[in-house]
Amino acid sequence: MKIFRYNITRESRATEQVSASTVTTVSSIPFASLFSDRSAMSISTVYRCVELISDAVAMLPMEIKDSDNKVIVAHPLTGAFNHPDNLLTRPLLIKMLVQSVLMRGNGFAYVHRNGDGTPSRIQFIPSEGVQIVYDAAKQRLYYTCPTISNKRIEPVNMLHLRKYSQDGINGLSVINAANKSIELAKNTETAASKLYEKGCKVDGIIKGGMNPDQRKDAKEAFLGSIESGIAVLPPQMEYQSISLSAQDAQIIESRQFNSKDIARFFGVSPSMLGDLSGGYYGSIEAEQSAFILHTLNPYLVLMEAEFTSKLLTGKNKGMRIDFDETYLLRADKNATANYYSRLVTNGIITRNEARRELGYGEVDGGDTLQVAFTDIKQNTIGNADNDNNNSK
Repeated sequence: MKIFRYNITRESRATEQVSASTVTTVSSIPFASLFSDRSAMSISTVYRCVELISDAVAMLPMEIKDSDNKVIVAHPLTGAFNHPDNLLTRPLLIKMLVQSVLMRGNGFAYVHRNGDGTPSRIQFIPSEGVQIVYDAAKQRLYYTCPTISNKRIEPVNMLHLRKYSQDGINGLSVINAANKSIELAKNTETAASKLYEKGCKVDGIIKGGMNPDQRKDAKEAFLGSIESGIAVLPPQMEYQSISLSAQDAQIIESRQFNSKDIARFFGVSPSMLGDLSGGYYGSIEAEQSAFILHTLNPYLVLMEAEFTSKLLTGKNKGMRIDFDETYLLRADKNATANYYSRLVTNGIITRNEARRELGYGEVDGGDTLQVAFTDIKQNTIGNADNDNNNSK
């Protein structure tokens, strides 16, 4: 049955002595969207927002770090994301997970494991193929997926991403939240399409006393005359429009407003969608920083926590997965140069660490931390002054 548009089925298991009223099997697509994914993606703003966010997350380098925050270069988990049996490469897998969260509220990937429990490969699963089963009384959660197994799947073996949720179990998509705005944008596009199909001609009526045959002849004559661009009416007849023109309907303004409204749901600046009318940011760096902080970071934190807790278990406890969001700031060369220069000169990272992140080879002597002298007693000038004073 449907309760508040949730697809819910009741279950009871005698072996577990669970009441049927406490166990619910919830579809991973809880709310029936007014538009399908394909229909929503036909709106340029929706398409660009989904692509922009998913591509940005997918292109970020994923690093595995130990408890000392040191990057582990050759960790076996890297092979799980790039296993030969995987249909998707790591960037495409991440992209599909983020797209699924944006469009359907939930992103799923099954973790295949070796005999010792370490992940062997990661398999993306479309959200419609997964059922979420939750026992509220016991706070017990598991998943079912016929394409993977006919048995229940424990949470540790299912990567489950959801950004917005009302119960903490099932995610709600941005498409559901923005349904009204997307519906309005779709209607605006449809109205504009119909108007342009008619050559921007508006509907109207011709006033005047006529019998049926005269009305038919007048209509045909009028339609034929406006094809040439000039309409001529007989005396005592008047044309009155009964539909709005493109200007009166403010189609252009409506489309611009719809675009900004949908972008607001996704947390994307209109300037990143090609709308430069507002002059939102003064530089690429400021725009990218705002995009990373307010739009991407929530997804990155969710993915880092989910991946770390379910992929780095057993002997890998204490390690963590980290996405390097500074990669997106490298488009601004001046900002990148200043950023790494300050890190190196202040002894935060070595020259070789900076060169590796920038894609350059290592140099001899580049693995030592260096800090510029600020104490006059520690440099040669200070020592020379002291020697002169002692000799007097």
